[in-house]
Amino acid sequence: MRPAAAAIFLGTLAAQCMAQDSKINAKVDISTTFSVSSTVLSEVAGPGWMNRKAAPLVEVGQLGILKAYDLELKLRHASRRQWSRWFPPTPPLPASIVLADFEGSRLGWDTGGYVELEISSLHASEGSSSCRATFLLASDMTQSPSASPWKPTMSLSLPPAGVAAPRPLSDWSLFTKFKADIFNDTSKEVPLTLALIDIKGYRFEETRKLLPKAATEFEVSIEGAGKARLDLYRMAHISLSVDSARMTERPVIFIDNMRLEIAPPAAVPAARESEAPASTPQGGRGGN
Repeated sequence: MRPAAAAIFLGTLAAQCMAQDSKINAKVDISTTFSVSSTVLSEVAGPGWMNRKAAPLVEVGQLGILKAYDLELKLRHASRRQWSRWFPPTPPLPASIVLADFEGSRLGWDTGGYVELEISSLHASEGSSSCRATFLLASDMTQSPSASPWKPTMSLSLPPAGVAAPRPLSDWSLFTKFKADIFNDTSKEVPLTLALIDIKGYRFEETRKLLPKAATEFEVSIEGAGKARLDLYRMAHISLSVDSARMTERPVIFIDNMRLEIAPPAAVPAARESEAPASTPQGGRGGN
């Protein structure tokens, strides 16, 4: 018999012994069972089966079963305090987690030189600061701009540096909404495109037309983004871009309070007494 087959036989026998836990009261019983099982197995398999390769494997299997039984006894007789110390409860998620609030001096966004960013005190929806983003035009970079789409982009890598959270900010699986407060400081409509990108490069895009000189709450359903093959457990980038190929004025927007939110559970309406089903008379027939 091969060493692997011997180990499987002993493991199965030990599992059967542990299943009859009412008859096993000490580790000595399992040790005795192992010694007897080894003897019986050697007689069944014939002389010479317990070679140098099989003996260490059986010893390791016996030691693992004994340790597993010790752990099972400890868990069975552990108090509630010991359980909470061994397996601490997971802290509940807050209703909202901020991805970018622009309160510090470090922005952390990559623009490639096509978007000018600065901290501003204007149009802050949360706290005292916002981010002023100026998207450059094609004419700012070349003397003969083409008619092809020109989309200067600002991108944030996840998780953002310096943001503390109870879970990795690249894991969006338990959230329901992405939101950002944006103010369009341009005199014309600005087509702003939001792109959510996972670690594999799959992306979900949504474009909103920002009204001139007005505030907009840019909201995206994370469930809808997940249907676009995004790996919500491993999100990698957030980007904002503006197609300014036909614009003559630089688009300027203010961004603040970029966040993830969990929708509150829907309230279940209580049943009214008038909606209770009417009782049916016994017998199923009316009186004569």
